[in-house]
Amino acid sequence: MSAGGAAASLDLVARIHQILLAAKARHALQVALNGTEKDQMADDIRNITSYSVLMYSGTKSSYRVLIRLFGAAKQAIGTLYFMREGLAPKDAELNPNGNTISLYYPAEIVASVLDVLRNEKPLRITYNAAAKTGALSSGLEAVGQGDV
Repeated sequence: MSAGGAAASLDLVARIHQILLAAKARHALQVALNGTEKDQMADDIRNITSYSVLMYSGTKSSYRVLIRLFGAAKQAIGTLYFMREGLAPKDAELNPNGNTISLYYPAEIVASVLDVLRNEKPLRITYNAAAKTGALSSGLEAVGQGDV
């Protein structure tokens, strides 16, 4: 290779290196502005092993019913909030330390959700940070397995 060709090759390598560094810096900035890489990727999915129900009385609480969800080792993994009549459900959220997922529903569906918790297995709570949505979901079940 000639001296001119070698210099051009070194210039090309240096330019590619600069491009890669710039891309890495852009990625780091994007993560810093928009949250962790995990936040930008797939749904946060947690398996539910048990639950507890709290039913509020009075007019001070924004919620009629609160269902706490627990995973392995009885650690809290999520909470389902059932809003008092006249209050709109909020977007799903992950608490700041990432321990629990909060989902908000209208009070009218409490009975349906309790039915799912009592009768379905496996169950999961899911959160998508990008869409600010979440779900209570079951595993696959064969068609026609209902109660007769």
